[in-house]
Amino acid sequence: MEAEIADGKTYKEIEHTLYAKIVNMVDLEKAFSKEHHEQWQIRVAKTPMNSGEGTIRVRKTIPNIIDVANTVYVQTTKTPSPEDGGRDEVPIPTTLDNFVQFQRFGESGLIKDRYCFPAIGTDYIWEVDVFYIDGAEIGSGKYSEWVKIDLEVSVHDKSSPLPLLPFEVTDLIVSQKGYRTPEEDAIIDKLYDEVFRTKNKFLV
Repeated sequence: MEAEIADGKTYKEIEHTLYAKIVNMVDLEKAFSKEHHEQWQIRVAKTPMNSGEGTIRVRKTIPNIIDVANTVYVQTTKTPSPEDGGRDEVPIPTTLDNFVQFQRFGESGLIKDRYCFPAIGTDYIWEVDVFYIDGAEIGSGKYSEWVKIDLEVSVHDKSSPLPLLPFEVTDLIVSQKGYRTPEEDAIIDKLYDEVFRTKNKFLV
């Protein structure tokens, strides 16, 4: 996987997001790339005093999950792109100090490991985010069975059939936001509340 580009230019983000239980965690070892993420963000709401909404996120990335000497920090601003159903994002380099500010700002964050696999038959990449069980140390590999899976595509392929996943899963949710059943929405909401999100570290 190419390193995240943080050059201050606008990039188009159109992605499919899936949720599932991974059957065998050993399959993660087949990934061609892995890294550790900790990210915090603030949301900017649309109000009578501005002309748009979006998010500002700062992410810490540790290559190979444990290569802390090469940790990088990137701040990314995202705004909706209604004409194509995606988002416009602008990433720029930032610092540990800025990251700590966002740890304080954010009501919640995501702390996860990302494993990347080729999407067979395409030029795309499956990004598989796995989340630690409560109390597990970073790098321990003690993950929840539920994973979040992203596939970023071009605008031309956003309606194309999805390629096969690179491992066996159960309880797969492929419907996208706005097209899910109430039951699927309830499962995903519970995942974010109980598995995916980490509460603000500075609150007592």
